Amino acid sequence: MANSDIETTAKKGKLNYCGSCGNAWNPQWKFCKFCGSSLQEKSQPQKSVKPNLKSVAVPRENKILNKWFLKIDSVETAKKAVAQAYVVAYIIAGITMLFALISLVTEEAIGGIDAWAIVDALLFALVGLGLQFYLRSAAVIGLALFVLEKIYMIAEGNMSVVGFFITLAFIVGLINGARGTYAYHHFRNLKHATTH
Repeated sequence: MANSDIETTAKKGKLNYCGSCGNAWNPQWKFCKFCGSSLQEKSQPQKSVKPNLKSVAVPRENKILNKWFLKIDSVETAKKAVAQAYVVAYIIAGITMLFALISLVTEEAIGGIDAWAIVDALLFALVGLGLQFYLRSAAVIGLALFVLEKIYMIAEGNMSVVGFFITLAFIVGLINGARGTYAYHHFRNLKHATTH
């Protein structure tokens, strides 16, 4: 059952829960997709098991990816992912503002950044603020803006090797933030649907 199917079923109040792990399951399943327990004898909703809303998403097993991309399986982990992204957005805003001000004073572009980058710095400050309010639009706009700017910088030959790796780290942080904002709203809606 996809997460959207679980949400739809939860809104109707007809969820079955695994007796072993407490996750919602589809009556058509023979085994729990989360813990592997047999569901053959458990065709009735489990009253004694509290639903486990933390693990609705299927966990990732790739250790390398888990180091870069945060595992988001609850409202709390979604908040951590979003916090990572707004810190990245504020760092981008601060660095951009610093280079833009230096460029303004010296009247020379620094690494492709000129005085007009003050506008860019303000946009990233707004992205950071939007992320603090878990706005999905802020996450998507911030990620898209940053990626497009870096593609332009690479095309213009204004990116160093160190800058490239810093860019990758910032992109991962912004991706985690986008995932976090969507997960935050998903888990809050799912929790709300199962409590009402």
